[in-house]
Amino acid sequence: MVLSFFVACVPPTVTAQQKGVRVRGKRPVFYTKERVRLAREMLWRLFEGHRPPVPLNGPLRVTVVMTFPWKAGESKANRAKGWMPMPVAPDWDNLAKTPFDVLSKLSFWCDDGQVFDGRLVKGWGEKPGIRVLIEAEDGIPSEELGEVAVAVGSGRRQ
Repeated sequence: MVLSFFVACVPPTVTAQQKGVRVRGKRPVFYTKERVRLAREMLWRLFEGHRPPVPLNGPLRVTVVMTFPWKAGESKANRAKGWMPMPVAPDWDNLAKTPFDVLSKLSFWCDDGQVFDGRLVKGWGEKPGIRVLIEAEDGIPSEELGEVAVAVGSGRRQ
């Protein structure tokens, strides 16, 4: 089974690591900053209309592609490509947490531990937005994961 959808938006650049801290008494108290809360709410509103009627079960492969609008000074040659990788901040691993958390809280799957292959791709392009692709797998395709997966599956050490 494959679930795929695209939402047109300017993807949020805030990350879940951007926490605030206050000191109450002598203890630090951590809290979610307002802009992180707003980004989560935006993703919630964008994703909730695409959630499956029942949470997906079994191993899942999830790909999230975030396309940001072109930078103002981007060359016509680069724009002609239609899409270009974004090798600058925010880091992909920090950027991935918020959409994956929202997908989990919206019950796209039973447990986020089901995601055995999670990817976030970021780039600049003509159509800013977020594409989500969720694929349910019958088994782990060891030929795609390489010799290490085969060795682990057979109990051999490398």
